[in-house]
This record gives sequence, structure tokens and C-alpha cells, in this order.
Amino acid sequence: MEAYFFKGYPRAFSNEQVPGEQQLPLALLIGMAERWIIGHEFGHGFAAGIEWKGAPNPSQAEEYFADDQATILTVQSADRLDDVPPEFALAGGAFALASIEVFRRAFYIVHFGAILPDDGEGTHPSNEARAVRLFETFERFFEVGTQQGQARLAFVIRANDWKPTANDASRLCRERSSYWPDVLFTLWDHVQPRLLKDFEDQRTLHRMWRPEPA
Repeated sequence: MEAYFFKGYPRAFSNEQVPGEQQLPLALLIGMAERWIIGHEFGHGFAAGIEWKGAPNPSQAEEYFADDQATILTVQSADRLDDVPPEFALAGGAFALASIEVFRRAFYIVHFGAILPDDGEGTHPSNEARAVRLFETFERFFEVGTQQGQARLAFVIRANDWKPTANDASRLCRERSSYWPDVLFTLWDHVQPRLLKDFEDQRTLHRMWRPEPA
């Protein structure tokens, strides 16, 4: 974060080396997060021409729609192309949203010295609401069963009035998928005081983060 805000470089340092035992899980996490983000943008393309006036939240309906498409595409592709359980796909989407939230908090700290609430105004819902929706979308459109001793993922269409129900399987899936985002928020607890000290010391932001003169 300090490198990004004060040096304009989005990594801690150049030629970053990741230990070998961490490369495979990290590559899978990053791949699923990037896939979810790309799926989200495809979702905006799918939404072209749709009128949202009748939606419960017209101003944010397209953003939720794009998130839904991202979740469906990432879960299906993880199952069919990568042969990994849906928890990996959901972890990617949840981690992407957690990364956006951590960046949002850091941005406010280095600019204003305090974190403004994420109230979801405008076209974007709050990152927390989007993360909740991610799991609800999975539970709405997918069922996990077993066939010949192997887990099998099925795409289903449920009634419009369907509501998620809490059960052991859904709780376990959410717990496993939330592991990496939870780690990120734990790290943030250590990062925030350091960025606040940078703000208090009036450390100069990189020019890419400074407002342009009027």
C-alpha cells in the first residue's frame, strides 16, 4: 500500500519472490479473482439494453446483475475447466471484493486520516453487500450432489421468491470461501496504523493520487 500510494508502484518491491510452496494456491486464488472480475465486466455487456426501472434497486441493479454473472461464470468454469470445488471460485470473488474494500479504506486513510463508511450510494452497492450476494447467488443457481462417490455441481433455476436457507453445507462453504478474505482483513488491521502515521506525518502522495490543480 505504501509503495502504491507514495511511490506509484503497485507491488511492495520489484522482483518479488513467492516461496515455492505458496505459488500453487496463490496462483489459483489470483486466477479465480481475476476471472471473477472479468466475468463481472462481461455481465455489464450482457446487461446492455436492459431496463432496470422495475427492479427493487434500479440504480444498483446492473451492478448486482454483473456480480451474479461473474459468480455463475467463475463457478462453472472452475468446475468444468479446472476441476476444483466451488469454494475456490467463490474465494476468488470474495477476495476480489475484499481487495477493493481494503483499497477503499486505505485510500481514505492516506487522503483524510479516517475511513468513511461504505454506504453503497450511487450505482455500486457496498462491498459487504456484494459479498453477501455472491454466496446467495451461488446457493440460488447451484446444487452440489454426489455421483459415483464424486461431488457434482448442477446448475438450477429456482423460483423468483426463493430465499437462502441456512444449513451445515452452506455454512461450511461460506467458511471455506471466506478464509482468504479474512486473512486479508487481518493483515489490514496491521496496515491501517502505519498508513495513518503516514497521513499524520504529511507524507507526500505520489502525483497519480494527488488532485489536479483547479
